[in-house]
Amino acid sequence: MKTADYGQGRLRENLKKSYLVSVPVLSASNNLIASTKHKMAKRDSLVKQTIHVAECFLIIERNGRLTMESLRSLAKQYEVNLKDEEIAMMVKEADTNGDGAVDKDEFVNIMMRTNLFL
Repeated sequence: MKTADYGQGRLRENLKKSYLVSVPVLSASNNLIASTKHKMAKRDSLVKQTIHVAECFLIIERNGRLTMESLRSLAKQYEVNLKDEEIAMMVKEADTNGDGAVDKDEFVNIMMRTNLFL
């Protein structure tokens, strides 16, 4: 009978040690998973931004300029809800020559100023 108690006590002690080791490992694993998910979301966001910028650049290459209408169309395509006033402000901010549209040089300038190329 005494041998059986010793075996159970030893088993209990080993389980306790195992638990004490596994809790920090699980906590570290959960932190790693959360960190990885955050990094992936950040990367996905950066990829989407890059695609949007590239799309704008393609429009400029094709048409020579980016207008309110082309920005409105892009916003709709990417399901970004922008009011006409917001689009107008974006164009006005980038349009340094006052022609009502954003040409290639103006586009590069605004991207550099807002650090979207970095």
